[in-house]
Amino acid sequence: MPYINRSQLRNYGIVVLIVALTLVLMLVLDPWLGMSRTPFLLFFSAVMVSAWHGGWKSGLLATFLSTLLSSYFFLPPEYSFKFAPSDFVRMALFAGQGLLFSLLCEALKTTKRRAEINLHKLKASEEKFRVALSSSDVVVFQQDQNLRYQWIHNPQSLETAEEMLGKSDYQLFPASAAEQLTAIKRGVIESGISAREEVCLTIRGEVRYYDLLVEPLKIGENSVLGITCVALNITERKQAELENIRLHRELQQAIQQKDESLALLNAWLMSSPVALAFFNTELCYVYVNEALASINGIPQHQHIGRTLQQVLPKWAPQLEPILHQVMQTKEPLLNQEVSGETYPPGVYRHSLVSYYPVCLPDGQLLGVGVTGIDITQVKQTEQALRESEAKFRSVVDSNMIGIGFWQKDGKITDANDALLKMIGYTREELATAKLNWQELTPKKYLQLDEQALTQLENNSLCTPYEKEYICKDGSRTPILIGGSCFQGAVDRGAFFVLDITERKQAEDALRYIAQTSSILVTSLDYEETLEQIAKISVPQLADWCLVEILNENGSIRRLPIAHADSSKAEWAHQIQQYASVTKNANPVARVLQTGQAELISEITDSFLIAATQNDEHLQAVRQMGCQSIMVVPLVAHQRILGSISFMSAESNRRYQQCDLTLAKDVAYRAALAIENAIDGYSLEKRYIRKDGAIIWVNLTSSAVWDDYGQPKYAVGIVEDISER
Repeated sequence: MPYINRSQLRNYGIVVLIVALTLVLMLVLDPWLGMSRTPFLLFFSAVMVSAWHGGWKSGLLATFLSTLLSSYFFLPPEYSFKFAPSDFVRMALFAGQGLLFSLLCEALKTTKRRAEINLHKLKASEEKFRVALSSSDVVVFQQDQNLRYQWIHNPQSLETAEEMLGKSDYQLFPASAAEQLTAIKRGVIESGISAREEVCLTIRGEVRYYDLLVEPLKIGENSVLGITCVALNITERKQAELENIRLHRELQQAIQQKDESLALLNAWLMSSPVALAFFNTELCYVYVNEALASINGIPQHQHIGRTLQQVLPKWAPQLEPILHQVMQTKEPLLNQEVSGETYPPGVYRHSLVSYYPVCLPDGQLLGVGVTGIDITQVKQTEQALRESEAKFRSVVDSNMIGIGFWQKDGKITDANDALLKMIGYTREELATAKLNWQELTPKKYLQLDEQALTQLENNSLCTPYEKEYICKDGSRTPILIGGSCFQGAVDRGAFFVLDITERKQAEDALRYIAQTSSILVTSLDYEETLEQIAKISVPQLADWCLVEILNENGSIRRLPIAHADSSKAEWAHQIQQYASVTKNANPVARVLQTGQAELISEITDSFLIAATQNDEHLQAVRQMGCQSIMVVPLVAHQRILGSISFMSAESNRRYQQCDLTLAKDVAYRAALAIENAIDGYSLEKRYIRKDGAIIWVNLTSSAVWDDYGQPKYAVGIVEDISER
């Protein structure tokens, strides 16, 4: 009889218990779940648990017991070991599966035991290996495909091995070192070829050098699971190498220092833009650099050993006394300007020269050192600048246009007489900084000035634009202004100003003529037309405007007076009461008699006394404050129809011949309109409308004549008078 130990008996007992519990569970569940339809369902679990716990023998015992119990309790006929052939097949399949499960579990347990034994041996070997490495400079570690540490031996105070596991180089080293290590290791993983490189790491503030060997960890030919690395600490050796390199470099530098210093000095002397020369006591050239040879216009080698008289005969009389003086006094002579002709002939140069005595420590004189700077171009530039400034000053002083100099803060620092005259200020006021272009500019133009400043900042120039200046007397002068910045500055510059008063007056005159022409062709009521002309003449041409019509009986009829100042309406009403008289002292009477226009640029009090009818009339006229007057006749086809008087008062305007020409033009156009209105015809007639109704109308028609007295077209007005 084979020997069965207690452990086996305990395992068999556990198998019996597991199978019994499974049977009880199936009997309990049978009424609800019909376990007889699947008699082996839960017994599979019993076989697996038994085989895993006790091995293949326990699995076989559980299979045997489960087969018997399933046949007795769940296969028909129940509670009997009799069964049909089909049930026999089911039982055989169950038994085969149980046997298979038992064998598999036994194989797994055997493999597990062997693995545990190997692991124990590996740990023992690893511990021996770790102890051997702990006192050496070698670090051995392994990383997976993601370069995370799987194990490490002898981390050399970086961190403990346990703390490093699962981490990457980016978590342990500075970014630069981590990038270097990752690049090396990633290359090995991708290529499958080992690599060996020296790396430098900073660990806790200490610089260390390692000789790193990286081997791929392969399974098969092409599958790389990770890397195994060996890092040898070569810090001491590397530091020794670096120290040797440093010492060697310093030695080489010390050996070359003298030669380099001499070469540097010679190169500096030869390439220096400052001319350098050395004369011995005989005034012979001992040394000359390229800059001095270029100034003298003579090759460098033609100086050495030759005297100043031989090299520069024309300069020698000027320079030799200076050189002798320096050698005698042993005092330097600085910044002496020398001018003269050099080689080739015709080249005239300017130089700024300094002379230094050269002595030994014991005071023995060796010669004279000379330094010189060619200032020919500077002199030429200065001359060109003076000529340019003279040309610009001539333009400024010509006073053809206003020119000034501005600053961004508003100051006008200088101006010519034309600009000062234009705005009414004196040069003394300019000198006391009273002129400010921002204060001279009305507020509505300040935005244009800001745009101009922006252009100046971006382009150093601004496009000329129109604005106004407020003159000293308060009047405004229309101007065209442009400017520029000084070179290298955006906060100051020059500007020009053109007085465009005459152009603006011409534009106003054209606009005035266009308005009057429009009025003349829109109405046949000549009195209404003349009143409208008088109104638009104020304030464009006058402050007061009077229109007087010459009747057929020779009497004068005055239309309502047009005036700019509403506060003087009462005076206008008083003057309206005085009918015009025909005495010669009255300019209106003279114009109506002669048909010739009159211009009185400045009205005197004696003129007012002669032109008024009494003291009350004189007082009313004085209150008007008239300064200047123009009286022009209304003449059409040599027929005097009346006159228009234009008077300036509060505007302080002084009429000139150009104003009189404009007034004559307007008066002539108005006279033609009056004649057309007077010579027109009127009749009453009937019209038949589209709906058949008859209406009465009054038809008035007048001819419109051109400047040559020829009829151009007719203007007609139709008025419905049916109700009348």
